[in-house]
Amino acid sequence: SFPTRRSSDLRVSEMCALLWENCDFENNTVNVVHNLLYTKGKSGVTTRIMTTPKSQAGIRKIPMLSKVREALLEEKALGRNISYEGYNGFVFATNKGTLFEAGYVGRLLRDMIERYNIDESVNAEKENRQPLYIEKFSPHQLRHLFCSMLCEQDVSPKLLQEIMGHANFSVTMDVYAEFTAEKKQTELQQIEKKLTFQLI
Repeated sequence: SFPTRRSSDLRVSEMCALLWENCDFENNTVNVVHNLLYTKGKSGVTTRIMTTPKSQAGIRKIPMLSKVREALLEEKALGRNISYEGYNGFVFATNKGTLFEAGYVGRLLRDMIERYNIDESVNAEKENRQPLYIEKFSPHQLRHLFCSMLCEQDVSPKLLQEIMGHANFSVTMDVYAEFTAEKKQTELQQIEKKLTFQLI
């Protein structure tokens, strides 16, 4: 399965480390308490490391949205029991039953986009229309998208910081300010259209 199929406030390393015990389906929350990192030693061998988030802000409880709940329950129904280094019940795993890692997720996403665009090119030619391609994007951009979606719902910057796990409030405010600027520009354009219509 593919852990970035839903927009999410989780970092890829947090998704890769997610355990079923972290998913509270009764209260619809997800407890973020681990990162799964990959590090290369002096010998060149890459190893997995389960760690706690680098800041206290990274340890958090986030809401489990209904679409996320559905996706998680689909994963749970597969009945896999993936363990590593004493940690049991990883939520996400490859088709081979191995753990995901951030680089692999990024490559998988790029491959999915590439396959879609190839199919879209063929279908558009058959249907005699312009193809609608998906631009390449990273898993981290999905996180940024989710943050922007929360801004659209007028979530307060402080709550936004808590949900996203930003250690520095300035990071949250940078995202919030960027979204606000875009929203302001869109609203001004809409107002201009209405004023033009009224003047005519």
